[in-house]
Amino acid sequence: MSFSNLQPDDVLTVYHGTSLSHVPALINGIDADRVVYRYYGGPRHAGLFVSPDLDLAERFAHYGEIILELHVEAQSLQGTDYSGRQEPDDRWAWKYPNSFSPGLSSSLDLTAEPQALLTGQVPPSRIIRVGYKPFGQDRVWHSRRGFTGLGLETKTPGGREKRIQDASGDLTSPNYTLGEFMELLANVIDVDRERVVETLNRYASMGERGLSRVSDILWDADFGDAAIASFVKKLLDATPTEPA
Repeated sequence: MSFSNLQPDDVLTVYHGTSLSHVPALINGIDADRVVYRYYGGPRHAGLFVSPDLDLAERFAHYGEIILELHVEAQSLQGTDYSGRQEPDDRWAWKYPNSFSPGLSSSLDLTAEPQALLTGQVPPSRIIRVGYKPFGQDRVWHSRRGFTGLGLETKTPGGREKRIQDASGDLTSPNYTLGEFMELLANVIDVDRERVVETLNRYASMGERGLSRVSDILWDADFGDAAIASFVKKLLDATPTEPA
């Protein structure tokens, strides 16, 4: 498609190539505002590199394993150079005068490596397909739910064994009630809800040190940063305080 007349609410199909080990942190919602190290070196920065070019995403998929197909609004993307720095709009306004973001249009229009930096929170519903290529086999495309139904297990970059599964919710959303957060966490870590409630309430009653432990649990369960902050605040608000 042409990127010369981009508008903020245009929905674009973009791809992100990665390894199976990174999928647990992406498949139930993508926190693209989280600051992380780049897979191929370079500085830490927020955002997830995506491309409208499927072949390019294939090249950047570790071992060719995983390609995520995403539908995102143009306003969630920014033009970027290869270090992740934003492409200035004023540099390209002469070439893309009808685009809401000339720098983004230029970045997506590159001949060699068209790309953009995805920011914000991407709910699971925006993950349209997952292309999975086991070692020595051809790539097979699945719906997101079909892919999570394969029952695959992987070792995350931090060395934790995880099963790739559908959490039945959006791990990036801060908008759940405390009860819904508890249910979602129980689903993700496959632990009885009552035990989750008991454990988190105990940590919350321990003050700052306990709340830090709650944040660690949610991080390990792949909740997004905004969701973690909301979860912890709601837990704190609901925890009885000791009388002075």
